[in-house]
Amino acid sequence: MAAKHGRCAVCGRHDRLTFEHVPPRKALNDRRIEICSAQDWLYRGSGDVPRGRVQQRGSGFTATCAKCNNDTGSWYGGEFGRWVFRGVDVLTRYAGPAPMDDDPEQHFVTAVFPNVRPALFLKQVVYMLLVVNGPAFSDRNPELRRFALDRERVGLPSEYHFHLALLWGPYSRHVGLGGKIDTDMGGSAVLSEIAFAPFSYTLRIGERLSSLPPCDVSGFAEYSPSDVRDVELHLLVGFCHMPLPCDFRSRSAVAADGGDIPGAWLYHDPGL
Repeated sequence: MAAKHGRCAVCGRHDRLTFEHVPPRKALNDRRIEICSAQDWLYRGSGDVPRGRVQQRGSGFTATCAKCNNDTGSWYGGEFGRWVFRGVDVLTRYAGPAPMDDDPEQHFVTAVFPNVRPALFLKQVVYMLLVVNGPAFSDRNPELRRFALDRERVGLPSEYHFHLALLWGPYSRHVGLGGKIDTDMGGSAVLSEIAFAPFSYTLRIGERLSSLPPCDVSGFAEYSPSDVRDVELHLLVGFCHMPLPCDFRSRSAVAADGGDIPGAWLYHDPGL
């Protein structure tokens, strides 16, 4: 297969592009997956499982240069994996997915992540969101680019917020930048999400929405990469049954809503 060349989604340089696992391969992303587009979701039959194309090596994109891929993997991959396996441990100690999927109410859990490096975890989250949204997004958000590509950099502008939730599955989703209006409580924001069990990672630019997970981990950017902490988080525990970001409803809740997508979506443009 011919090598693919183009602009790296993160640093923006023209180079040969490598396959970037999102999330990292060692974070439970080393299995065959089936990729479904928004159209696959929209045009599936009522109650049908959407069908897409098979990708053997896991979830990801041919989108980054070798330097970005290798540097960030060595800097953040090990720490990110520790968070992922702790997330799995928290879920396995919970009630289990079957009874929760039959319950229309939301569930929450408070969990401690001991001896972790919050800054390195957040840097990997920012890096993944840059990969999903592409080089034009990185160009327009240089502070995110610098934060991800400089291991020692501390701090981000206050406009950027990151939300974390625990996720059972059964599906995953990578959603580029889109706008949402909260029709229940008011407010609007731009969101991008990576939902891949055991976590959902959401970038918010704009107002806080009542429909977002309550756990805002933006403060992790203020830690030094060498800081080790015990971090206590209050996390929503939900599912990924629908294609748009931050929809964590159980199967029962989706059915009770008639299968509708809640809220008003304004656009979906990874180039923003």
